[in-house]
Amino acid sequence: MGIVADAVFDNKIPDAKIVPITLNYEKVLEGDTFPYELLGEEKVKESLPRLIKAIKTLNMNFGKIHVSICQPIGVK
Repeated sequence: MGIVADAVFDNKIPDAKIVPITLNYEKVLEGDTFPYELLGEEKVKESLPRLIKAIKTLNMNFGKIHVSICQPIGVK
């Protein structure tokens, strides 16, 4: 988003629109660990083995997906 805003403010492009989009799932991937983070426990560091394990996790069913597309916002 900063790249687009800089291009407009530096007059490299005349105008730009940014369209806010949200993707919400019924079940959140971090739902199991997030309460512990709120209690002050350290977040688990990312690593290659965790990334490989995450591929299997991403095949899980996270329920319905809710997509919201908002009105475009002009940068200039």
